[in-house]
Amino acid sequence: MIPLIGLLGCGVVARSDDHTGSGVPLSEPQPSSPITAIRDLSPAQSNGTLVNLQGQVGKQVPFLGSRAYELQDGTGAIWVLTTQQAPAIGTPIVVRGKVRYQQVTVDNQRMREIYLEEQESVVRPSPQPSSP
Repeated sequence: MIPLIGLLGCGVVARSDDHTGSGVPLSEPQPSSPITAIRDLSPAQSNGTLVNLQGQVGKQVPFLGSRAYELQDGTGAIWVLTTQQAPAIGTPIVVRGKVRYQQVTVDNQRMREIYLEEQESVVRPSPQPSSP
């Protein structure tokens, strides 16, 4: 289990590889591998469920020999834990990872923190504005 003290307050966490994340390029999601909205992640899912998330990179923090970055998709935000270099803030990205839960105690209150342990990721190019 990975302790998540210090990552509270943003809802959820995950992981990445080379400039794309895990070094293994993430193929375009197939119908059998749909993109999951962050708001749809819940403690009811089994710990370790593999999901695909898509969004933009938010905050970044160093974390016990690895890194964590926040992924935002318009429905919510989740922390992504990675052993690779985190993508730049604002980068559009698709991440495949395992949903993890960590119970933490803050001010004598027990809470469960949801985060994503990145398996692989790919940076999505930003849409280019069309010229007149």
